Amino acid sequence: MLCCLAFPPFLYCVIYLFFYIRGLQSEKAQRPAVITVEGGTDVMLPCSLSTKENIEFKLFDWRKVAQKDDGLKEVFLYDGGSHYNNGLDGQSEEFKGRVSHFQDELKHGNASIIIRNTKTSDSGEYTCYFPNLQPRQIFYIELVAGEYFYYLIVGFIPQLVLPNNKISQTITAKYPQKQQASYFNSILQITAKLNDIYLFLTIQGHNIKTV
Repeated sequence: MLCCLAFPPFLYCVIYLFFYIRGLQSEKAQRPAVITVEGGTDVMLPCSLSTKENIEFKLFDWRKVAQKDDGLKEVFLYDGGSHYNNGLDGQSEEFKGRVSHFQDELKHGNASIIIRNTKTSDSGEYTCYFPNLQPRQIFYIELVAGEYFYYLIVGFIPQLVLPNNKISQTITAKYPQKQQASYFNSILQITAKLNDIYLFLTIQGHNIKTV
């Protein structure tokens, strides 16, 4: 027997909105931290299903999101065993021969890739998309590929304290320090995109106390 329930019109709208919002949330995963890498080195872009289900016979597609001066890029496509490194066509020219996946990890739901010999032009937002899963899933990665340069801070008394190695989302730094006589020199080794402009301000304080 077919049973039909009558609901007020506004309730249908509430039910529809509930499932629509749930669908949007399932498609867009939380954005992970920005990945910063020195130009010329290799980098892994992570993408793993929380269910750990076998994806050896699934479809997933890595793309670089279109930017204001560049269009959408096909980075790596895997389709049930076929991919860009074994004959599948469609990969963007700048990624040919530089991208690979982890075949042995597919059975654990790991669709991560490696981009070799990174360039500053590789910087941007990447998506890892599973269009045929229910619900569909998409992961977002922000890659910053840059070069090392140095910022020298000379002659601080007492020793300069640099609290962490995260200047911003797109700049990381290391702080090797060297003492000379009664003062300290500090060198910031920074990875950043060379086509951007950065302003560094160093402030020295004495007898600073925190409460």
